[in-house]
Amino acid sequence: MRFLRPAALVFLLLALTGAGAGALWYRLDPPAAMAAACRIGLPNFSRPPQIEAHVLGCNILGPKRRVSGVLLSAFEASNFDSPELGPPPPGKGLGTTWYSGTQTLARNAALDRQMATPIPGLCEINLASVTVEGWATVSPGHYGHMGVYSRRFFADRVIAAGPPPPAFVARLRAEFAKGGFDPGDCPGL
Repeated sequence: MRFLRPAALVFLLLALTGAGAGALWYRLDPPAAMAAACRIGLPNFSRPPQIEAHVLGCNILGPKRRVSGVLLSAFEASNFDSPELGPPPPGKGLGTTWYSGTQTLARNAALDRQMATPIPGLCEINLASVTVEGWATVSPGHYGHMGVYSRRFFADRVIAAGPPPPAFVARLRAEFAKGGFDPGDCPGL
């Protein structure tokens, strides 16, 4: 009986110390604390019901928000360029954002039309200016094709879609030209 009292006291002190350390960790770095809790078997508390658990894993999402940017889609690419998202989490990937839809994202006719519109001088690259609602990952990770993206944006609703800004297209053409790309190689353009 005497042994149980000190053991219970030690257990209580360890539990309180662990809870305090966890609370401090969460206060200092919420994404890392939530990801660690997920990795030991707790649910990912940042996951909304629109995103399947196996798709998100233990990657932590920020709050749902409305952002505007340029969507670039091509072979093995789905880039979302939005200054409103700020810089991606440091440490992994190449610093860009992979764009994907949630399981509840409805088709958007304006976006479909724009993405089907060829851009002269850019072979099989589809571009659109978009305003979307969704969630961006806040934990560092390797997202998208071959894990080269630093962040993933899960679009839940397309609010508006239209042609890309001319300055963005010009910058993309200039980057392709630096790489030796010849627009004459594009079939049908």
